[in-house]
Amino acid sequence: GFIGRGLPRTPAGGYRVHDWLVSRQRSWGTPIPVVYCESCGIVPVPDDQLPVRLPTELDWTLGARALAACEEFVRTPCPTCGEPARREIDTLDCYFDDIWCFLACLVPLDRFSFSQADLDGWMPVDRFHSGLDAFFYLHIHRFLGVVLAERGILSHAEPLASYLGHDMVLLGGRKMSKHLGNAVSPRKLLRRYGADALRVGVLWAAAPRKNIAWDAGVVTRAERFLAEVWRLYASCAGAVTGPAREGAGDGTTTDPNGSRAARNLYAVTDMVVRRVGDHIDAYRPHAAIQDLAGLLRRIQRFARPRLDSKRLTPADARHLGTVLRNFALALSPFAPHLSEELWSVLECAPFACLASWPGRSNRPGSRERS
Repeated sequence: GFIGRGLPRTPAGGYRVHDWLVSRQRSWGTPIPVVYCESCGIVPVPDDQLPVRLPTELDWTLGARALAACEEFVRTPCPTCGEPARREIDTLDCYFDDIWCFLACLVPLDRFSFSQADLDGWMPVDRFHSGLDAFFYLHIHRFLGVVLAERGILSHAEPLASYLGHDMVLLGGRKMSKHLGNAVSPRKLLRRYGADALRVGVLWAAAPRKNIAWDAGVVTRAERFLAEVWRLYASCAGAVTGPAREGAGDGTTTDPNGSRAARNLYAVTDMVVRRVGDHIDAYRPHAAIQDLAGLLRRIQRFARPRLDSKRLTPADARHLGTVLRNFALALSPFAPHLSEELWSVLECAPFACLASWPGRSNRPGSRERS
């Protein structure tokens, strides 16, 4: 079903959208294709003269008046009578450009235009993500879908199959934004903690539909978690065998001669990885990372005493190799850079991002991973 509130629908099946301003008084943006003629009035630019392109050389010291001061752009013949006329100097709101974003994804890079086959093959969008403070985007996208369907361009009047609205990051009880001056620079966090720790920290902090009261401690906790992961793999380097080191199979093959503890660890890992796949499909990244943190502690309790006392049998080493391989793959959607390093420590080839999802069913791996 559709997540969130949909457009209000009348008994006749029509859609209602509140009026919203589309023009901005500035010298950049999408030109409004309208010409003003003293004889003909307001004249739309004919299709064969589209798109209207803004000039690239403007006197930007004039600010919003820069476009109006460009005579070469403003003065143009009327498309209807040919008499001197002037172009509209307002531009469209930036939201006008953004409402096409779900169609822009269909455009192959080698031809910059989509075909009917592209539209029929890819639409409707499986799920649309947006912040709840920009919920009106949803209305505009759906309105555009109805228009395109009525013109025979889209085969579905509903362009979005489902919607997920993210709540806001708060600081000092207010929405974090540059406008309010309470935004936290991600560059400083990236330099100090790295991209993976920042990503894991934000995803771990709360469910997508819940507010996050920003605290740098969420990134610190993620950094400690990833550091523990790295230390575990570094301590296991050279000790594990089996599918991890050989790079064979899908991570479901283990040694039947392993100890009960090793077999239990493999069974728990298989269960957790399947749950992580379920969490990813249901958009619960916080729950997935929490499960991985719990699994890490179980792997540590198994591996550390055996490595310290050098009591890791060949059969248990194969179990541990499979467990570490599958853990690295389950972590990769959240910490891709670290996961590739873990993949390298295990001497797997070629890359973790190219491997199929671990487990017999390969459920999340049924879609191509990127």
